[in-house]
Amino acid sequence: MKCKNVKLLQKYLENQLSEKEVSTLQHHIKNCPFCKNYLKLEEKLEKLGALPHSEAPEYLISKILSNLPKKEEKFIPNFLPKQAFVFGIILIFMLLWFPLSRKIYQKRVVVRFEIDLPEAQSVAIAGDFNKWDINKTKCKKEKGKWVAEIALKPGRYQYMFVVDKEIWIPDPNATDYTYDSFGKKNSILDTYVCGIRG
Repeated sequence: MKCKNVKLLQKYLENQLSEKEVSTLQHHIKNCPFCKNYLKLEEKLEKLGALPHSEAPEYLISKILSNLPKKEEKFIPNFLPKQAFVFGIILIFMLLWFPLSRKIYQKRVVVRFEIDLPEAQSVAIAGDFNKWDINKTKCKKEKGKWVAEIALKPGRYQYMFVVDKEIWIPDPNATDYTYDSFGKKNSILDTYVCGIRG
């Protein structure tokens, strides 16, 4: 554990303390193992520093240097500009193709909805695709059935038929259903699976 008197020890070694401070510190050093060891280490370092300093012999320096791992030079190919050009062309192609591929993939699918409700005065479709607005997608009566065609992006949608602006019913022709947070049974339309329906 480091002692809080380390700074005083440095001043002590540099003879920057008063006689009273020296006396107090010497008494502390007798009882503090950290400070004792610190002073012994400083004395050893001072002795090492006092040793004569000489240069290593030339043969020893050359032997050490010859055993060091050699730094490999990096090979820079002369066809690097060609690689950069090809990489640039590929990058441009990818940047152009990605938005285009998304548009192709997001091509709308025309979905035909129909329900047999001869007694109804009006029928509409409300779902994820029109923000559940009963006024956006109204059905037309054709040969006794209510029909609507909607162009949808590929996806999975929940929807219901709304009869006479009041009665919400699931599509009896749907292939899948789910229950919403109100406990109502919603029809599921998956344009990835069904393609054009009708």
